[in-house]
Formats: sequence, structure tokens, C-alpha cells
Amino acid sequence: MSLNEKGYLTVANSSDEKDCNQSHSQPEKSMFDQLSEVNTTMKLNPKKPISTSTESQEKVVLNYYDQNPNKGLNKYDACRYLGIDHLAARIKGLRYKGYIFYSTESVIFDLFGIPRRGVKTYFFKGRQNTVFNEQSKKSEGTSHDSK
Repeated sequence: MSLNEKGYLTVANSSDEKDCNQSHSQPEKSMFDQLSEVNTTMKLNPKKPISTSTESQEKVVLNYYDQNPNKGLNKYDACRYLGIDHLAARIKGLRYKGYIFYSTESVIFDLFGIPRRGVKTYFFKGRQNTVFNEQSKKSEGTSHDSK
């Protein structure tokens, strides 16, 4: 046995050792190598990194609901599959812009298999009249000046 240039423990493969298993002649993989293998098997698009800006994440959420109109979205799936952090904040921003969502609370299993109670799953219902929303935004901006 000896250490190779990467610091892995290797077993010498000689012709005298016929009973030596072939798997022992391969160096063991480090944790870093195992993680890099996991990252290469994930189906993420490396050409288009996930943006963390509010506007781009809201667009990703709306795109998800365009492609899956009858499916709900919870914070664990949004993080795992869409790369969305703080789904509740994204839904709140979209509600402010006039989009209508309804939610249900349920028990969801997280990435580690731990049951999480009271996790909201958001469903897209539609969009309100945008003229009403623009008028309410204008009235909100002028209400602070009247004091």
C-alpha cells in the first residue's frame, strides 16, 4: 500500500497477488470527487445561471405556472427545482402586482425526509384588473403627502 499524488491510499497490483480484489486497486474517491460527480449528474443548465434578483425570480415563478397551470408550488420544490429563495416573498410581490394566488397548508417532506408541518403550497388563480392596481398605487403614493 502507498499514497498516490492526490493523497489516496492505493494497493499495489502485482502478479503474485492473484486473490487481490480489483476494486482495491482503484483509489478511493474523496468527498470532493463524490460531490463533483453528484453535481455533474444534476440536470441544471450551466449556460444560464439562476439569478437571485426579485424580478427574475418572479418571472421564473410565473413561467412555472404558465407551464404547470394546475400544479401547486411549495418552498421546498421552488428551491430544489427552480432555484427560488423565499417563495413567500416572491408570491407577495406578485400579489402586489395584481396576480391572484391561493394557498393550502399541508405536511411536506423536506430534502432530508423530515416531515414539515404547515408548509404552504401556492396555486395560481389569475390576474386582477391592472387599471385598478395602477390607480391604487398612485393613491398610495399621494397619501403620505397629506399628513
